Amino acid sequence: MKTETTELTLKLTDAPGLLEMLWDQKSRPSLRWLREQQRRRVVPFVKIGRRIFFDPHDVRDALKRRNTVRAARNFPGGPNGISCGTNTVMKSKPD
Repeated sequence: MKTETTELTLKLTDAPGLLEMLWDQKSRPSLRWLREQQRRRVVPFVKIGRRIFFDPHDVRDALKRRNTVRAARNFPGGPNGISCGTNTVMKSKPD
């Protein structure tokens, strides 16, 4: 596991290589998706001449920062509900 982390931080890779490094075969997004994220500047990349490379560690951090969903606080019954033990009672909306 330690070797894997070291490899991710020391290597620059192309787009297909990045997809292979960060996702398994079943959950891997498409190359088109990655290029769209690159175009929108969601994922960091290095441009050398006309070639584009990615640092897998930086890309993973950028995706984690942007796409991690945090648990809601003070949200027991939802936006329109009141928590009553294990049941939620819906408030009626004013007419």
